[in-house]
Amino acid sequence: MALLNQKPMEHYVPETPVAGTPWRLFTYAGLAFLASLLIYLGLSMGYSAYLSSRITAVEQQLKQLGTSISKEDQDKFVRFYSQLVNFNKLLDNHILSADTFSLLEKNTNQKVRYTNFDLKIDERKLTLDGSALSYEILAQQLASFAADPGVENYMLNQSQMSDGSVKFKAVLILKKEVLK
Repeated sequence: MALLNQKPMEHYVPETPVAGTPWRLFTYAGLAFLASLLIYLGLSMGYSAYLSSRITAVEQQLKQLGTSISKEDQDKFVRFYSQLVNFNKLLDNHILSADTFSLLEKNTNQKVRYTNFDLKIDERKLTLDGSALSYEILAQQLASFAADPGVENYMLNQSQMSDGSVKFKAVLILKKEVLK
């Protein structure tokens, strides 16, 4: 009965709450911070000083190279380089009219003869006077010009039957690539 008369809270001993911090987490974070700090200081003080000294050494080598080549040789080199650049620009803009002959050779029907060839480079205009055995062959010739990738446009200015053949005058507008 004595147990019945006792109050239940008398036997209960409250535990003191442990509010400890996770020391392992703090230790790991501290070590990571310390390592990153040491790496940063090493790079900023040691490696940057090393790179600065290397840059200075290379700059001195460049100065020595600059003084080892005479001013006259440097001027010759600059003139030569300038000539090369100008020559390259000339070649890029140089017009090769010989490519028009290969275009004609590739596209001309064997039954067509040219009597006049006039090339106006500025206009990229090729005027051809010629004769074909028939209108059918002339049509085949014009179709061949139309199919060529180097021909931008073509026109048949004149055609007439004379002495058993068709005399014609055609104008081809060539693409820029054909003349370069």
